[in-house]
Amino acid sequence: MSVHKRQTKAHGTVYDVRLRDPDRRLYSRTFPTKREALDYEADQRTARNRGAWIAASTATASAATSSRRVVWIRAISCTRRLR
Repeated sequence: MSVHKRQTKAHGTVYDVRLRDPDRRLYSRTFPTKREALDYEADQRTARNRGAWIAASTATASAATSSRRVVWIRAISCTRRLR
């Protein structure tokens, strides 16, 4: 768990936060300021210590799946014929 400074051509100085999830897999996120990076790192550590941590990929995937399900249900209900 750490914050690393890095230079990019497009955005100048950025800060990468590297953390491990509860399953010990590495994940990272990039921020334009060191303060944002440190705040994110602290929030992630606190959530994990409380047991309230949710993977961003899981939350995003769940929302995407939910929205696709709604679209599919609407499509099915519109194409069914009434007898």
